[in-house]
Amino acid sequence: MSSRDKRDQEHFRSNYIEVVERNVPEFYGEKEYQLYGEEKDLSYLVLNSLLNATFQASSYLPLPDNFSAPSSFFKYFNPESKSTRVSPDDFSRFVLKPLGKSISGFRNRQEFEDFLLASALPLTQLNNVDATFAAGFSANVDPDKTTVALVEAELLNRLGWVYILNTSGTQAGLSYDLSTVLYSSLSDNIYFGKEYTELDGVKDIFEYLWRNREDAGFLTDKIDDFLPYPWNQPDSVLSTNVNTSGDLALSSLHTNLKVWISPDEDQASRFNDLLSDSLLGIVQSRRETAGPFSKFLRALSYGIYDVDVLTRDIKDLLDIEECPEEFLEYLANYLGWEFLTDNKDTWRSQLRGAIYAYKAKGTRNSIEYVVGLFVPSSLFSISDSASGLQELYESYLPNLLYYMLKTESPLREKQDIIPILNGWADKLFSLDQSYSSITLNYDPNNYDNTLRFLVDAILEYLHRKHNIITINRKDYRESDFWIAQEATGKTPGYFHRGKLCTIPPWEDSRFYQEASIRDEYLTDISALMVRKKEEFGMGISATVAEDFTNWVLSAIYPSGDPNLAPGFGSNNAFKFFTANPELPINHLAVIERGELDATTVFDYWNSKSSEVHIKMLANDIDFELDEVCR
Repeated sequence: MSSRDKRDQEHFRSNYIEVVERNVPEFYGEKEYQLYGEEKDLSYLVLNSLLNATFQASSYLPLPDNFSAPSSFFKYFNPESKSTRVSPDDFSRFVLKPLGKSISGFRNRQEFEDFLLASALPLTQLNNVDATFAAGFSANVDPDKTTVALVEAELLNRLGWVYILNTSGTQAGLSYDLSTVLYSSLSDNIYFGKEYTELDGVKDIFEYLWRNREDAGFLTDKIDDFLPYPWNQPDSVLSTNVNTSGDLALSSLHTNLKVWISPDEDQASRFNDLLSDSLLGIVQSRRETAGPFSKFLRALSYGIYDVDVLTRDIKDLLDIEECPEEFLEYLANYLGWEFLTDNKDTWRSQLRGAIYAYKAKGTRNSIEYVVGLFVPSSLFSISDSASGLQELYESYLPNLLYYMLKTESPLREKQDIIPILNGWADKLFSLDQSYSSITLNYDPNNYDNTLRFLVDAILEYLHRKHNIITINRKDYRESDFWIAQEATGKTPGYFHRGKLCTIPPWEDSRFYQEASIRDEYLTDISALMVRKKEEFGMGISATVAEDFTNWVLSAIYPSGDPNLAPGFGSNNAFKFFTANPELPINHLAVIERGELDATTVFDYWNSKSSEVHIKMLANDIDFELDEVCR
């Protein structure tokens, strides 16, 4: 339920029976009272034992070295403190990782339990953390924790009860050590992906007290403070009752503890008030009807309350602050957000800022904000030229070919294209007979389209020779789209500019995002440029063709400071980037010729990119790799 609902909540598991009793005719309660009388409410007896266990924790638990007083135990009993919310990831990071292990590395539960017994628990005992573990912690988890004392303090802070209960207790030689109970609980929770909480810690404490209650000298004169009747009775008595034999009594004790300490409800203010009342000597008590119907209603109220909490908490799944950690990834998916790190501590802050990031998408502010979620400002400054945001300019090889036809080739002048295309067909056939099937389209009504069709022919020639156009790393003619057309008996292709084209439309760069530029491609393009226009060429001078090749090479393999180069050596795609705006190699000649129409296509050469690069210097970053997934 939301924070507001929790503040306004009047009924909890402990008093939800009042809600149930409203729906039961008073006659039944009155009749049962007449027949059976009344008795103390067992859940309140357990509450007083819980409060005693809280105040007297130092009588059965060694005081951690980091505690200044026994009262430091109090917060670990309080669910609001969230002092013990140990997920499998937390346990793996702070206990297993220093020992070179991870949860996923155990093939079965038995392997996990064996490692707990042999290594994990013995090396992380309360106030006695092993030096080798501390060294592993410093090396693999936190380099700032350089001493055993600092590691112990971190384990207390991160693991809560999981660290505190890893001890034999204040008295040796008992039937059960605290660490033995903890071992069983960790196996039941952590290995199966469950979180170890304050409730689990309190349950383990009371199991330790209950299992050792008959040991001679154990908490002399105090055991009854911690275990009320009937749980303080010996096994010889409990075993005679079918409802308390075996571990049934322990199970019922755990159920009553959950009434007061539960991670799925916020009773923190009530728990604090109960602690304060207890300090003042106020004993919590409640009486209820002693008959079986009353007990049935009590059990029913627990079940109904659990269902009620479940239904109310469904809306928490859409609440960033209240959504359980294990569902945060689903909430992020609902919002269309992908977490930027594996650090779950930052996930909620990322989701809080997701709406702002969406609204500001495409701006410098949004980029700075998103990067700041996982990269400290000391490593990234948006205005830094070497380690910051680099705004880019882009060029696109098909656009460059179109630009050269439009501004430098004799073909830019409108003319009878049929003889030229016939010459192109003859030349292609002479180069390789298979090239004779290259499509040569033209548009009698739109000469600009005709120039674009010539670019199609050049790209198809390059593909036939070098296999440069792939979709999902396969030849585009092996794509599902192409195969589906062939299966229907149609001539496969892309209907574009009013014609059926046999290569994807190059105006949509997404079709060419896997295509790269290589030296041999540029060599073929240069040869094509200098050939006569009637012989599958552009009729461009050798000097301009050389300038074209040199400019492309200088753009994709820039000299100078590599930190300022876009792409860092991987800038040879059909769409490549430049750090600064670039004018066409022939811009002066175009202006001198007074070809105004040609100046309108200058942006085909190079223009502002919608893509930016975020750069950080690797030697400024400390990073670690937990494991490699294959």
